[in-house]
Amino acid sequence: MNSTVKNVIKKSPVYTIYRDLKTYKNYSNKYGIGLKAAVQEVKPIKYDLPAILKKARIVNEGVGNFFYSIDHSIVVKTDNIIVDNMPVDYAYVINRKLEDSDTENVIKAFIKKIDDSRVTLQKPTDLKEALQAILLWNSLLWQTGHTLVGLGRLDKVLAPYDVPENAETLIEEFLQTLHQEYTFKSASLKGDTGQIIILGGLDDSNNYFCNEYTRLFIKCLQKVHLPDPKILLRCSKSMPTDLLEMAMECNATGIGSPLFSNDDIVISKLIDFGYDTEDAYNYGVSACWEPLSIGNSLEQNNLANIEYGRCVNKMILDDRFVHCADMKAIIELYIEKLEENCQSIIHGLNSIHWQKDPLLSIMMGLGKDISEGGAKYNNYGILSIGMSAAVNSILNINNFVFDKQEYTLDDIQNIIKDNYKDGVDPFSINKNGYGTDDEEAVKLTNYLIRETEDNFRNYRNPLGGKVKFGLSSPGYLDLGKNCGATLDGRKSNEPFQTHISRDKGEALTEIMNFESKLSFTGLSANANVLDVMVPASLIKDNISKFVLYMKGGIKEGIFQLQMNVLSYAQLVDAKEYPVKYPNLIVRVWGFSAYFNDLPEEYKDNLIRRAKEMEMIS
Repeated sequence: MNSTVKNVIKKSPVYTIYRDLKTYKNYSNKYGIGLKAAVQEVKPIKYDLPAILKKARIVNEGVGNFFYSIDHSIVVKTDNIIVDNMPVDYAYVINRKLEDSDTENVIKAFIKKIDDSRVTLQKPTDLKEALQAILLWNSLLWQTGHTLVGLGRLDKVLAPYDVPENAETLIEEFLQTLHQEYTFKSASLKGDTGQIIILGGLDDSNNYFCNEYTRLFIKCLQKVHLPDPKILLRCSKSMPTDLLEMAMECNATGIGSPLFSNDDIVISKLIDFGYDTEDAYNYGVSACWEPLSIGNSLEQNNLANIEYGRCVNKMILDDRFVHCADMKAIIELYIEKLEENCQSIIHGLNSIHWQKDPLLSIMMGLGKDISEGGAKYNNYGILSIGMSAAVNSILNINNFVFDKQEYTLDDIQNIIKDNYKDGVDPFSINKNGYGTDDEEAVKLTNYLIRETEDNFRNYRNPLGGKVKFGLSSPGYLDLGKNCGATLDGRKSNEPFQTHISRDKGEALTEIMNFESKLSFTGLSANANVLDVMVPASLIKDNISKFVLYMKGGIKEGIFQLQMNVLSYAQLVDAKEYPVKYPNLIVRVWGFSAYFNDLPEEYKDNLIRRAKEMEMIS
């Protein structure tokens, strides 16, 4: 996921793919040049494939059997937004024969420039050649300014190739090679690369697909113990138990992979949204978790954020708030603010212009450039933040003002205006509210989902595509900074709750039950991630119980789930003594990263959540 969270409302129409000075500093010594020289050397190149590949230096960063080269000094500047944050279909890409178009001839010339016997455009005949071909095309995307480049369903891509005796070594080296450019590939947070490998899943006969490569990728990622690439495992009631056990053991190491996506629910929602059945069954995801059609879509799934929490703040500060006679009037005022937010997003979506992209277009086999509507699907995706703040705030108004009559609406407005300055806070719901089995919380959440869907139901973007949204977002810290207080105990500028989560120490089954009762349709199927915090001491000794927990969630109908396996004491120690924990990995919004690489605010947020999870006073 793009860690800068593209907000098309505020974006300039000029969009530059660039790496900051810190990144260049990290790499300056590698190339024998100082920071000043490195920065002076960087002159943006307009998106022009021949110019980029002609200038790019060949520096092999491949591990073991593999070749991989990206010249970090290449900076690509575009007049419009470049399509990124998605996987291509490598099964198509590595087996296609290049013709004699201008774009394809440029690629052929670049292969000659590489001048390495491992790198060819021949159709692969074995696992090693297939992995090398994937690395070649992957590097071309990164080299030409594309970011958050996903890897797609690699167990399915590699299925035609026999599993050699050295398969484990090859896959480990493949993962290590992709990790070599970890810093360069990262967006605004180190680790946010978008390099996600999708494994497993139902086929269009509703049979569960997995193979030896499915297990090998999980095994090898656990063995190399790297935060990146990461894995998403497509799950189903019909999946093998031993595969789920292997995935849970991998999660128990703390690397944050795999993330689980429930095919029994997701596929039906994608069909409801409008995907052909074949494409829905073959779905992949964007850089973190947002479902899309692999290899034939423009789909950009994190273009804006619906800000449910900000709408609550605006509602309470509205002069009309104190004159609301009942909850019906409160809800109507909130829905007005929500509609204004959604209409602003639509205005921004309509202003987007995509960069012409001959490389990505030929990798997708499009006869027409992807920027001009050449893709089969031209849908957009948006995220959301602060649903828990909205639900709990509205429930609190009903409880404390209209039911118990302990506060007036004037009192509520003053508390929010003053940012809880008097220390008054009976509003941090502990036993009821968002994330619990409370019926009113579930009912209100589903109501807000339906109201949001209504705002986007008839929208079509300039390319004819639709919009889907979801209840997950990386913006829980950044968007929290710019939002006033909400009536769930959250003060101005504090973070919002992460995805669909609740860290108050309740049984993990409660938040799972809550998520399974949420009523999503195709319009609200743009990632709905249940984010659970698990004590490291608990999961390692109870793998079988967590497998049953996951099986129960799949059966109940959760959408997606990610696990952050943490120890509060360890995180506190790691923050104070980082040198002791060089390899401590944590899960951030939809990616894994080294704890030491995170900004202090993200470390503090993880520590706070771990403390609440372990119920430490």
